[in-house]
Amino acid sequence: MKAQIAACIFIGLTQQCLGDATLLTCRGGAVHSYIAEGGASKPGWSVDEGEKVTRLIQKEPARGAFFDIQTTVKDVRLSFLEDACSIERKSGGSELELTFVVTCKEMISTFLFYARNGIYQLLETHLGLFREATGASVSMTKDCKRGD
Repeated sequence: MKAQIAACIFIGLTQQCLGDATLLTCRGGAVHSYIAEGGASKPGWSVDEGEKVTRLIQKEPARGAFFDIQTTVKDVRLSFLEDACSIERKSGGSELELTFVVTCKEMISTFLFYARNGIYQLLETHLGLFREATGASVSMTKDCKRGD
């Protein structure tokens, strides 16, 4: 029994954790959206500068590059991975750029996490064909940091 406990402690100290790791957390920014004619929502352009938080999460880092992108707006959390969306990592221009294409049932999105002059930012786009509306949005976050 002591040998098993010692082995578990050794493995725990020498192996990377199997938990999730938040790579970047981005807050704020303005969302510019366009809703097409014929939807349940009012058509046209709108700008929202709400308190949005977007996190890039590496799932089970010890097992490889497996990502989730989670967004929280007004205490409502959206996880693209949990919503059965496909998250595909694309190669970036440098090691400071992480590009993802997210494909969901009714929407396709892109996320570009990048650093300029040591400052991390996020540019995201969304194109959606929902039952209640068809639209697109672009947002830019200026306040991103490593970790949570």
